[in-house]
Amino acid sequence: MKVLVPVFVLLLSVGFYSCSKEKSYEIPGEPDPIPGTTLLGKWNFIHLGVEMEAYTSMSEAGNRIETVTRYTDTTTQNAGGITIEASSITGEHAYTIDTYAYSKFIINGVETDGIPPMPLKAEIKTEAFTAPYAKISDDSLYFPQGAIFAAPSDPAAPALPPSEPTGVKYLIRSDTLFMYASQVQEIQRDANTEVKAKGNIVTVYKKQQ
Repeated sequence: MKVLVPVFVLLLSVGFYSCSKEKSYEIPGEPDPIPGTTLLGKWNFIHLGVEMEAYTSMSEAGNRIETVTRYTDTTTQNAGGITIEASSITGEHAYTIDTYAYSKFIINGVETDGIPPMPLKAEIKTEAFTAPYAKISDDSLYFPQGAIFAAPSDPAAPALPPSEPTGVKYLIRSDTLFMYASQVQEIQRDANTEVKAKGNIVTVYKKQQ
């Protein structure tokens, strides 16, 4: 199961965003936006709310072995932020994931006994990035060059496929900006192995005064 942890962390660190309307972290009800508060400007990074799941399936000695691993977290030790201009977003993020991953094995369709929760802790720091975007509606942004999170700075991290064009839904409540998404990503598929992950993420920012 330890193999799955880097998969989670890397998927999270590159920004698991799409234009899907589906979300599991509801935006809290708050007053209407403060007059004059717009998307443009400087925003401090507050935290990520995360739900992630990884699934693997492989054939071994004539058996079909599946694993499912899940975790949820609200990140801590958050730092950084973004600057939103008319056609691009610049910034960087740093945060810590500190939670437990819950896993189960399924062999030939039969679930095995429970597996103890596994501590999951990782410190993520992205490189500074610039991401062109287009505003496609009152609640959606489109990133033609991929996600707004840059790749992790750890040179030992496995190489990831180039980021495809992606988007986010967003909402401004008072002086707080929420960006949210839900996505499924296929990581590997061949005759014997399938690896995929899905996630729901809410990114929260506070407008700089």
